[in-house]
Amino acid sequence: MPNIIDLDDTEREDLVTFIRKHLPKEWYFNEVEGKVKGLFKDKPVVAVEYFSDNQDEEDDKAAGIDLSQPYTINVFDRSFLEDFTKLAEKYERYNPSVTVTVIVKKPEAE
Repeated sequence: MPNIIDLDDTEREDLVTFIRKHLPKEWYFNEVEGKVKGLFKDKPVVAVEYFSDNQDEEDDKAAGIDLSQPYTINVFDRSFLEDFTKLAEKYERYNPSVTVTVIVKKPEAE
């Protein structure tokens, strides 16, 4: 077995980019611009919402990532929990210095 030296000098992509690359083909995402509450009121923020073409009702969010919490995946439909948990596990293997949190919650009313 050879000795492997990994100096970890490569920059890792963020969770949102990683999930985009690894989403199954029947999934799509939508970027949402908004404002951060608190100190950075003028700073635009992009949240990313994930949708599945296989869902019965159109435009129901399956999950989302708010960039103010970049390592937290909010799952709004429990039937997709396993999919996003697997993506979180893959990302943690890819970037071992990060812990991803997956939260099941009700979608916010608009």
